[in-house]
Amino acid sequence: MKRNVHGMGFGLAAIALLFLFNPNINIIDILPDWIGYLLLCRAFFRLSDLNDSVESAVGGFRKMILIDGAKWVALLWVFGLSVPKERSASLLLWSFVFAALEMLVLIPAWTKLFYGLTQLGYRHSNTAVFGKDRTKKSKTDQIRNLTVAFVSVKSVLSFLPEFADLSNSSYDESTGMVNLYRYIGIMRMLAFIPVLIVGVIWLWRAIRYFHSLRHDTAFTEELEQRYTTDILPKKGLFARRAVHLLSFVLLTALCLTADLRLEYRNMVPDFLAAIAFFVLLSILVKRLKLSVTAGWVSCSAYLACTLFSYGAEWHFFNEFTYNAIRRSNEARDAYLWVIVSTFLKAIVFLVLIWFLIQGLRKIVEQHTGYVSGREQQTVGENKMIQALHKELKGTLTLAFVGAVLYGLAELAYVLLAPSYGFWGAIHLLCAVLCVGGFARALFAIRDAVDTKYMLE
Repeated sequence: MKRNVHGMGFGLAAIALLFLFNPNINIIDILPDWIGYLLLCRAFFRLSDLNDSVESAVGGFRKMILIDGAKWVALLWVFGLSVPKERSASLLLWSFVFAALEMLVLIPAWTKLFYGLTQLGYRHSNTAVFGKDRTKKSKTDQIRNLTVAFVSVKSVLSFLPEFADLSNSSYDESTGMVNLYRYIGIMRMLAFIPVLIVGVIWLWRAIRYFHSLRHDTAFTEELEQRYTTDILPKKGLFARRAVHLLSFVLLTALCLTADLRLEYRNMVPDFLAAIAFFVLLSILVKRLKLSVTAGWVSCSAYLACTLFSYGAEWHFFNEFTYNAIRRSNEARDAYLWVIVSTFLKAIVFLVLIWFLIQGLRKIVEQHTGYVSGREQQTVGENKMIQALHKELKGTLTLAFVGAVLYGLAELAYVLLAPSYGFWGAIHLLCAVLCVGGFARALFAIRDAVDTKYMLE
């Protein structure tokens, strides 16, 4: 068998650790942890097919991607929406919440990962999992204990200095209470340094551990052989995963098209949705083997339109307000570009959605129907399959109707918002209906695909 030490993801896991060892200052993350968790999910993707504990660990890392992403929302709340007097209290609240979530999710995830590696070590030849001397504590147990200690220290010391806010008041001679928040910078530094020291030690030990796994030739080759023999023939398994991932990415892209405005500016630019649509198309091409040439063209046009619209809107609100449209020709001309760019963006969005729905219809035809593994189907079963296809395609048609209403609402908003502010709420309602329609269709398709490949 050809040697492939890269296949089981141990090298990628070592790279992921570079994003995780750094301390957090309350909810401020210097290096984005979600990148590290994303790399860990990718690194152990294949191992998760070989061991249930590793699969559970990957599920925990996926949850951490969402939790770490929620920190950005919390940052927007603390520094954008809360009043300055409440900022320190908000930092205390959110830092405690996220620290608790990290400990509740991360410690079981890391523990299951190392437990799964231990189980694989018992089944396959190795020197890296247990070490050469099996009478001593295994390398895996050592790195597991160090990882749990690091996660605990990092989580606790990220919020501990923020408790100084509880004394955030002026000095009171009757009680002798001192405002400790005056020294919050020093306390954060004192919490930062020990986490950094423990983090560097953990990073060095963990990288050495995954490096040894990566170069344990007997271990990696046996895992590769088992994966090739037991997992790769299950084509339906990969189709199910692709549809699940496609559903998540499409719904994420649609959510990113919704406007979250602060002082009339959209804080979630639509070009982020365009990037998500590119990811979606790559899933259709690489994982489901569909041809989406028109989709690539329309997605590129949508990206260009979103950039144009974002620039026109940003220029207008930097220079003018809605009230200036009636008084200034310059403001009127600037807002005209906003209308034109929004119109183009809405049209191209609907074209893109149409091509995506055609791809989804092909998925319905190719990956839903009778249970894979059965050799023969009766005439009655074929009629039931046709009825199922018609029903699933009907949900896609309704979803497209919702997208059309969403596009029209966006045009109505940009035309009427200067005079009628309530159109922002109507626009948001149409966005919810659009996302809800696609969620209903995608969940139905996903369930049908799962049913077809349930025996794999």
